[in-house]
Amino acid sequence: MKSDKENKQERLIDNSAQQEKIEPGKEEVKNDDEDEQIVGFNLKQKKQKVPEFLGIFPLSVEAIKDYTFEAITEKTKKYPEDLSLQTILKNFKLEKQPFKFVDNPHIVALYIGKDKKILKTSSYREFPKNTQVEFKIIGHILVPNKLMIALCDYDSSVFNIENKYPHMILMDGEWTAKESSQILKAIFEENHKYKFQEFKLAGKLIDKMEIDLFGKQETIYIASTFPSVGVLSETDSK
Repeated sequence: MKSDKENKQERLIDNSAQQEKIEPGKEEVKNDDEDEQIVGFNLKQKKQKVPEFLGIFPLSVEAIKDYTFEAITEKTKKYPEDLSLQTILKNFKLEKQPFKFVDNPHIVALYIGKDKKILKTSSYREFPKNTQVEFKIIGHILVPNKLMIALCDYDSSVFNIENKYPHMILMDGEWTAKESSQILKAIFEENHKYKFQEFKLAGKLIDKMEIDLFGKQETIYIASTFPSVGVLSETDSK
């Protein structure tokens, strides 16, 4: 039979062991891996990160760059008297700023921003993730030294683009991508000379016109791409 002294020592040892397991002021350490899960676009994260947008990204940026160069060259031949086009072409070859080819050309298929409600929509849930798709460049718009935009078409049975005028920024300068929607609206809705759907069926078309943009008359060049250019791409989120 153990003495009172031996029983007291055992209790002290047991209490000490409990303190070693969880010291006062400290929490039990968990394995972070237990909380990790596959979310969104097969990215392993502790918490679901809300993307800014769902996009379509060309697999070959160089191919898009070549298209842009050829489109500008075409304008210089059509309008040799326009010195601004000559300067744009020269600076494009030298990769001079401020009017330059964008670093990461893409189509915004669905803009999310801070609106988390969009994550519950079918547009978000049904968008093919990490999937190779193809879209077509059917034309482009050039506002010298400000913005150059590719007009695009796609197979809506494969994926959907939540934009009335699917497009991709090719070059930016004095303006950014934020101005692109207003430019497209001014051309296809307010100007009434062209309709977006025409570019799907148009043959060769190159035009120059003056339109009001942001309270100022701007010279723009608009052209169809005939035949259209297929662009192999991959869907992703950013």
